[in-house]
Amino acid sequence: MKKRNVTKRRFKCNECGAIITAYKSSAKRTKAGHIKTMYCPWCKEVKDFTQYRYPMTTLDGSLIDLL
Repeated sequence: MKKRNVTKRRFKCNECGAIITAYKSSAKRTKAGHIKTMYCPWCKEVKDFTQYRYPMTTLDGSLIDLL
């Protein structure tokens, strides 16, 4: 099987804030802020997810939204 370069993308549910990882071919990258419609296992519905680049946290551990 041929090796392929892939990019790990992180998406955040706009409803509950759950974070899901999706992979895509490196040749077809998308920018931060990209909207992807996926099934959210926590909401149990199809929802819009927003892509973000790097998950950053503050010193107390809370997540910083980078859009």
